[in-house]
Amino acid sequence: MATKTKIRNRIRLSTSEKIGMTIVYIAIILLSACFLVPFLYVISASFTSEAALANYGVTLIPKEFSSAAYKFLFKYSEDIIRSSINTVIIAVSTSVLMIIVTSMFAYPLAKKDFPGRTAILGYVLFSMLFGGGMVPTYILMNEYGFADSWLCMILPGCFSAWNMILVRNYFSALPAELEESAFIDGAGYMKILFRIIIPLSKPILATLTLFVLVGSWNNWYSALLYLSNQKDLWPIMMFLKTVLESTNPSTTMGMPVSGAFPPTECLKMAAVVVCTAPILASYPFLQRYFVKGIMIGSVKG
Repeated sequence: MATKTKIRNRIRLSTSEKIGMTIVYIAIILLSACFLVPFLYVISASFTSEAALANYGVTLIPKEFSSAAYKFLFKYSEDIIRSSINTVIIAVSTSVLMIIVTSMFAYPLAKKDFPGRTAILGYVLFSMLFGGGMVPTYILMNEYGFADSWLCMILPGCFSAWNMILVRNYFSALPAELEESAFIDGAGYMKILFRIIIPLSKPILATLTLFVLVGSWNNWYSALLYLSNQKDLWPIMMFLKTVLESTNPSTTMGMPVSGAFPPTECLKMAAVVVCTAPILASYPFLQRYFVKGIMIGSVKG
């Protein structure tokens, strides 16, 4: 009992600390509401009838509940499923290749005795400030035959200078004794990287994986440039873009519909919900690595 009392006395906050913590909690709640309420409005609008949405606007609670937008959208469930599978393949492939390529690039640069380390880092930093531009990239994709295939969606996301710097900083913070003991046991550089360094770097790699997954999931521009003639390879966001830009989605997407005019505004909101829900569902599995990975990967240079 005495020990518990001492612990409670140690962690007892002063009045000023309590006021400070209260202000922090209120600020976090307000910020969370700013991020959450707009998405709740989108969900509410997707379940509101088209007439109620036109008369009353978007409300937090639907004035007239209707699932017509989802019924219309899921008439084309085959297109949604196909584009979702395409997006999953693109996102997962990009994430896996990003981890491999970035780790193999960052591992030697994390060593201070690596020859040419400064020059290579300078070249990487230069690429962050000056890019080739859209036209050279487009020409390059077509010259190498990557257009009209998933490679044009996957390869550009395999490497990022910023991601490499974060991973390099994280690798630099790992104890050098781990490698020394592995060398004594006869392990080579590749074995050390994939058996020791990468497993110990889950926080930073999981954080970057989340960034790449979100970026790949939201990438419609590359599909617009390189996959305009390959609708079977379209990602889900290309499907969403087609819905959002049209006043009559059934005509624009080449999907003839008989009957009444589709619920245009509600359909847009329903498409947002359908396309956003999967990436939101993946976030909790990577959340615990997020703060730790960013903090550790960005502190040591």
